Amino acid sequence: MIGNVLVLYDNKSTHVQTIYDSIQSFSNYSKFNIFYANATSDEPQATSEFINKKFEAVIIHFSVRLSLSDYLKESWAKMVEEFNGPVLVFLQDEFDVAEIARRWIERLKPQIVYSIIPESSMDVVYPKTRFPRVQFKTVLAGYIPDEFLQYRSKKIVDRPIEIGYRGRDLPYWYGKFAQEKKIIGVKGKEICQSLGISHDIEWHSSKRIYGRDWHNFLCNVQVMMGTEGGANILDEYGAIKSSIESILEFKPDISFDEVYPLYLEAHEGRIITNQLTPKIFEAISLKTGLLLFEGEYSGILEPNKHYIPLRKDFSNFNECYEKIKDKELLKNMIDQTYVDIVLSKKYLVSSFVKTVDEDIEKLVDRNLIQNIASKFKLIPSCFQKEIEVFYK
Repeated sequence: MIGNVLVLYDNKSTHVQTIYDSIQSFSNYSKFNIFYANATSDEPQATSEFINKKFEAVIIHFSVRLSLSDYLKESWAKMVEEFNGPVLVFLQDEFDVAEIARRWIERLKPQIVYSIIPESSMDVVYPKTRFPRVQFKTVLAGYIPDEFLQYRSKKIVDRPIEIGYRGRDLPYWYGKFAQEKKIIGVKGKEICQSLGISHDIEWHSSKRIYGRDWHNFLCNVQVMMGTEGGANILDEYGAIKSSIESILEFKPDISFDEVYPLYLEAHEGRIITNQLTPKIFEAISLKTGLLLFEGEYSGILEPNKHYIPLRKDFSNFNECYEKIKDKELLKNMIDQTYVDIVLSKKYLVSSFVKTVDEDIEKLVDRNLIQNIASKFKLIPSCFQKEIEVFYK
């Protein structure tokens, strides 16, 4: 019998489908018996002795935001500190007050941190001199749910919306790169309206689409616009954010272009976090075409093979739209992208969980796992159940 692994997560974040899928993926695909505990609200009834006795490893999911000082409940933090086995931490949004995440790492002492920071910038965020015993591994912000292999999506010619988009109006302190999520929506909608192109493009938070509704939206869109994810501002102590918030109190209508040279320009590009986002994976999986700002996309997507590259000044928009109107060309690009990205199975969530399992196996003495597992015949909880299952 395989040993037991405890996953700490935040149940307030599960309304976002990609986060829900990420949390649930461990119980779906891990070879270990996976148990869950909400570590951000209710105080646990379990003791450190109990956790040490029952589990071979503890995973802290990125929904437990370690970029905040008090998001992880103190009682759970203390238990992780006193845990004798390996601890694995998943982080996202690490550019936002990075020092808080660093202090959590120093306190919780994980053996492995899975980070979205590219290797080229990792030592800037997590200096080896400060974390000599921690292994930092660069991962993607999300992976493709295996269930997408079973989806049967609409043909391009049967989709009523030519160009679709849902973005975000991010705060100024995330820098110029993060503003592209709004810029592509504003300019894209303006051009589509002027040319009479069928579109559904929004960037306000009130227009966000979640869960299965998002998948349904993608299935009615021929081409989705998009940008790389991440932010290239490293706000180590929150000083940049505080400065901008202060000026916004006095001048709430100040523009990003006015704020940028005063507070951001000197910091832009200190780290580079450009990456492919889960939304792009979802679009590919549902055979929706891609109209993306030019970029690297984690080295996974190739322009004119997997997506139509749009210049950030929109100077080649007409050329891009000609490709969108050529439905045979568009279909061939979509099919090629689906084969390379989805059918290759390299980016499936099950493949990623397998690598995490392998990491745990390397960290845990296999004989110890077998000895402990033989003593406790536990039934793994489903995703919705909490750690109280052990007290029944």
